Amino acid sequence: MYGTVDNDGPGSTSPPQRTAYTATAPSSTDVQIAPFASISANGTAQWARNNWNARHDYPQDCTNYISKALHFGGGMRMKGVNKDKKNVDNWYRTKHMSPPHSGGGMYYLWSHTWTVADNMERFLSRNSNGAVYQESHQRYAAVGDVVFFNWGGKGGWDHAGVVTKMAGGKAYVSAHNNNRLNQRLDVYVQSQRGTWANIVRVKPRWY
Repeated sequence: MYGTVDNDGPGSTSPPQRTAYTATAPSSTDVQIAPFASISANGTAQWARNNWNARHDYPQDCTNYISKALHFGGGMRMKGVNKDKKNVDNWYRTKHMSPPHSGGGMYYLWSHTWTVADNMERFLSRNSNGAVYQESHQRYAAVGDVVFFNWGGKGGWDHAGVVTKMAGGKAYVSAHNNNRLNQRLDVYVQSQRGTWANIVRVKPRWY
């Protein structure tokens, strides 16, 4: 499931999800920067910058990278841990150990919202109070905002990144798959005719 719509290029087959809205860090990818009390936008962006070229956990890794930035960098709490992985109101990735009689070893359980761009956008649209801006209003973006891309204007959300720099009213995005550090948002949008993006300010409302 994690590779179906979470990609760094055209070809999404998921249904449209165009919702109208109003307007010195640790090197380990599993070390938390911010405490679990609120979400730190600066912590999210800092984690993303530190780990923009880190090893991928999945073949299509862009949304997992954003989830880890929000969780380990921003301190965003998981929701619905180890419950229905297809439920768009759950968001989690947890580590487990197999019992000795089954061979032992470590494995992970995760929700589709943790690893698929289209599902994460739906999760945030239902569970975050933050503003959402289209790329034409990127001057209102801030570091730590999540960006969702729709390649060619068809289907659902295909790719996700995080704003890691603002300069001159322009947003710069870091992302996984084809790893990018501080790539201008405009470059993404202009990469294919009809491509558009939403910039999401994440403000969890479940804690």
